[in-house]
Parts: sequence; structure tokens; C-alpha cells
Amino acid sequence: MTSIQQQSICPLVIVTDPGEDVDDTFALMLAATSKQYSLKAVISANEDLTEQGIGRVACYARKLLDAMGRSDVPVYQGESLGKHHFLCNGDLNPEDIQKLDIDYLDAVNCLADTYPKVYILGIAAMSSVAYITRAKWFDPNKFVIYQMGGNLIPDVQKPEYNIKCDIKAAQDVFHSGADIHLITSDSTFQEPMMVSDESEIFKQVSSLAKQGKRVFKLLTQNYHAFRESIGKRWGYFPFLSDALAFSALEKDFVHFSTRKIEVLDTGRTVSSEKGSKVHVSESVVDGEKFMTYLEERLTFLDSVLPS
Repeated sequence: MTSIQQQSICPLVIVTDPGEDVDDTFALMLAATSKQYSLKAVISANEDLTEQGIGRVACYARKLLDAMGRSDVPVYQGESLGKHHFLCNGDLNPEDIQKLDIDYLDAVNCLADTYPKVYILGIAAMSSVAYITRAKWFDPNKFVIYQMGGNLIPDVQKPEYNIKCDIKAAQDVFHSGADIHLITSDSTFQEPMMVSDESEIFKQVSSLAKQGKRVFKLLTQNYHAFRESIGKRWGYFPFLSDALAFSALEKDFVHFSTRKIEVLDTGRTVSSEKGSKVHVSESVVDGEKFMTYLEERLTFLDSVLPS
């Protein structure tokens, strides 16, 4: 029996790569406490493999879920692209990860056989999501895919990370026929969603970590590791992009319009009549309401978890 119970009949699968930026952990926190969606599986992405072929990202996801009281949620090892900058090795033990010998495709297929709709939240490279959409059993009418990635700003020519990591995968997902909601970096990389040492959300998490809650300790360790490596190298703070992407499932902070989108071979996402019909996030986001929502959920998580 876990300390957090989910009664929703909307099954959710998350494809994520925690251990580098902190927004994946925030997104997992929201999913673990959702009353609208039942977290059924986590699939690791951008895997950083050990010599034994065990994924450090999957191990870390297992550790985070256990710290959140969600040991009931299985973690599956997803695809490795050899590009992940994993920061939080800590005391990871490959033996902690369960069900690595079970194919995540089988797990998703089982969910599709059980429920009328399956929701997938992709907050990393799209490789594993693409393998799901390529499966012989995949029925696009049974899946709703929310994916963080891409940008549609004409002056920004650099491809967004989640798309450029596996361009062919992104193209296949867009052509899958599933109901796709794309939360672009136009929406997520905005000042209210930035986490700095002075941010109220960081102060809240730091305070909870000092009280002994394990998941908040992991989150602050992750934040400092990011700031000391990638943050200093590139001179920026993390944004809560993936957490905002999850919130689009529950709330109306993010608004969508239907457009035809094409992923070019360069990795750029552009509006095109040759593209697939996708629900694309608007650039205007109610950042203040989102941050309040996040703070409230962290308070709830603190109230139900043991030290």
C-alpha cells in the first residue's frame, strides 16, 4: 500500500530522463500526486548505460518514485542515444531497478488492451514514443500524446533538444495519427518558470529538504549538480518546462491551437501544409498560476510522505 493513492481511470505513461535537469523530477512529482491521471509506467529516455547495460536514468527514476511513495509504479528502461549528461550518480544500485527485463512495448500494449484511452507524456527525446507508434498493435485512436519539444519561433533556427536528439523518431510520432499535443519551448522557456537560488519554489524545496524528506533532498542535489556543471558552462538556470508540460494535462495554464506541423530533416519544427495536424501550445502561458499550482502540489506531497 502506497501513501499516495490514485483513483483515476485515465492511465498515464511518462517517458522521461531525470538526473540532469530538475524539471523531469518536478513532472514526476505532479504525476505521482495527480487525481486526474493514474501513473501506470515510467520509461527512461536518453539512457546512460553502465557496462552491464543497466540504465542509470531508469535506476534514478526508480529511486525518485520510491522516495515519493510510488513503489507501485513500474520503471522500464527505454532507448539510449549516447547523448545523456547524467549528473546524479550518487548511490545508485542497478539492483534497485525492477522489471528491466520486461519490454516497455509489452507494458504499453497491455495498457492499450485494458483501457479505452492511454495517455503518454513525453518530456525527453522521442525515441521510445516512436517505437510505441511503430508497433504493429499501435492504434492511434487509443492514444493521446503530450510531448514537450520543438519551437515555432521564425528567428530561432536551432532545433529544440527533444526533437534534434532523434529527428526520425519525432517525424514518425507526428505521422502516427495519434492525438498529439505539442508543448513547445515558445511556451516553456519563460521567466516565471525559471528556477534560481532566489526563486520561491527553490526556497520551498530547500526548506522541505532540510526537514528530511528524501525526494526533496534528491531534488536539491540534482539542482546543485546542474548548476555546477551545465549551468556554469552555459550560464543559465533550469526551467520547469517538463512540469509545465504535465500541467497541460490537468489545467488550462497552457492553451492550444490546431496547426499543421512538419519536422524538417534539420530538426526544425515549422508550420506547413504538408505537415500533420497537431494541437500546438500558444506562447502565452499563465506562469504565476502555474507556479502557485506547483507550490500547492509540493505542499501536498510533503503532507503525505514520511521523512
